[in-house]
Amino acid sequence: MIMKIYTAAMLIGSLALAACGQSDEGNTQSVAAESTAPAGTNESGATAQPSGEVHTGNGDITELSSDSVTISHGPVGSVGWPAMTMTFQAPSADMLQGLNVGDPVDFQFQKAGEQYVLSSIKKAQR
Repeated sequence: MIMKIYTAAMLIGSLALAACGQSDEGNTQSVAAESTAPAGTNESGATAQPSGEVHTGNGDITELSSDSVTISHGPVGSVGWPAMTMTFQAPSADMLQGLNVGDPVDFQFQKAGEQYVLSSIKKAQR
């Protein structure tokens, strides 16, 4: 009887751990992917394709480079984000042409691998 209870407890614990995604193997892979793969790429170095829901935000540009933009944005309810400042990858440098630090912008983005990638960005009239 004790052995059956012990076995059942072990099974339930294992299933709970698996459901939470907290296996050692999973954590090692996600840390390795975050630390070795450039933004917007997967572990093999290929560009991750955006997928899923398109999210919308607005804010002000605080930094700008040839392939990314940092935006101090308001809350984004569709992903449960509070207001924050974060950097988004741009799929092409052309998308960022004509934008400058300090510009208010409206933007859309999607998840691509472990990153969020812009799908559109334009100056806002505020």
